[in-house]
Amino acid sequence: MSGFLRILLPFWAVAVTVSVVSFQWCKSRFGVGVHCVLRAALWALGMFVALLPAMHASHAEYGFSLADMASAANGAGFYRDFFFITVVCSIVGLSSIFDHIFMKHSVSTDWSRLVFGLLGIYFVVAAIYGVNRFGEIASFKTVPSFGNDLSIIKYTLWAGLLAEITVVLGNARHT
Repeated sequence: MSGFLRILLPFWAVAVTVSVVSFQWCKSRFGVGVHCVLRAALWALGMFVALLPAMHASHAEYGFSLADMASAANGAGFYRDFFFITVVCSIVGLSSIFDHIFMKHSVSTDWSRLVFGLLGIYFVVAAIYGVNRFGEIASFKTVPSFGNDLSIIKYTLWAGLLAEITVVLGNARHT
């Protein structure tokens, strides 16, 4: 196991353990707002970790510009790994939705049913597109054109964040 993984895996295990304990503690002590911020921060950490290998290997600077990060990863030949964030975010979003539905046995409000339904469909489509595009990109050293990739990545990231927030608000109705 590389030195990087030896550092990352214990950190991730501690983060997951702390998040499970802190979610319930924050929700009972501070309310839904802090729980929402904490869940969104942990989701952002997960997405950062998913982007980390491609960005680290390409020696790119981290920032909020997807186009700049994609260009840097593409220039170094790691765009395929960068694009995989679409699949990771889709699967995490589906996992959050199913976790909420199966743990609570029902979704209580019409708006959350609508949001979960639309996001579920979007995540399935984005995951299928992401896996197909990932395989297609594998044949290129660098991608000649990003096409709709950056839009798909951006919308998938926003949808993932929306799923996390909706889960928190849906859980607030059950407690």
